[in-house]
Amino acid sequence: MEHRAEETSPAISVKTFVLFDTETTGLPSPGYNPGIVELCFIAVTREELLTKQKTLRVINKLVICVNPCKKIGSSASEITGLYNEALEDMPSFNKQAPLITMFLENLPQPVCLIAHNGNE
Repeated sequence: MEHRAEETSPAISVKTFVLFDTETTGLPSPGYNPGIVELCFIAVTREELLTKQKTLRVINKLVICVNPCKKIGSSASEITGLYNEALEDMPSFNKQAPLITMFLENLPQPVCLIAHNGNE
């Protein structure tokens, strides 16, 4: 007999939705994995998302620039407005990760992450 998730798991009501986007050193290609140069997180409450028809009230936001530890391609710089010189003194992603965790943990729980242009 097949069980569906809603039959076997308790319903979880998401309280906060966090939309996020990343900017990178370029696009992935064979032999090239781009590095993250910027992360942006925008948090809105479930009620705000379900009841508003126009402008949403953001309850919190976080924008972080990251040293990608590799060169940014010229086309990526044109799109993002971020250049190698501006990022060389920024902390690496590993040093910024605790800030992201703290941001998410301080929001009303549970949180649902929604990626802009996310594939998986």
